[in-house]
Amino acid sequence: MHNDIIGSIVTSKAGRDKGRTFVVTATEGEEFVMLADGETRRVSRPKKKKLKHLSFDVADDETFRCLAAAKKAIRKGGLGPCAANGANEEAVRLFLQDKIGFLDIGRLVEGMVDSDSFGGDYTLQDVYDCDRMARDYVKAHV
Repeated sequence: MHNDIIGSIVTSKAGRDKGRTFVVTATEGEEFVMLADGETRRVSRPKKKKLKHLSFDVADDETFRCLAAAKKAIRKGGLGPCAANGANEEAVRLFLQDKIGFLDIGRLVEGMVDSDSFGGDYTLQDVYDCDRMARDYVKAHV
C-alpha cells in the first residue's frame, strides 16, 4: 500500500535510533517499513520500524549533497547531468552491494560534478564516454 514511500528520507522519532536518518527500502504491510542508513543498517540487513515512529523529512541541499550536485549539474548544462547520472548509478550500485554508505553517494556525485565544466556541444558518443568516465571516477574514489 505504501510503496510510494520507498526511497523516502526519514528520521526516527523513537527508540535507540532516535534522531538517526534512514532511507525507506521496503514496506511491510500498513504499519511497518524497512530502513537502511548504509552504516549501522545496510541494505542487506535493514531495520524494521513502525511508520508512526518516523518523521518524513524535506531533503535540503546541505544534508543531501546529491541533490545539490544534481542541481549544479543542471546549471552547468552540457554533459553535466549525464555525468551526475552515471556517478549516481555507480554509487547506488556500490551502496546496494554494501561497499559504501548512503551519504557517500552524494559525496561521490558531487565530486564528479565538480571535477569538470561539461559545457559545449556533444555527440551521442560523448554521452557514452561521459557516463563511463563518471562511473570510473566513482570506482576510483571509493
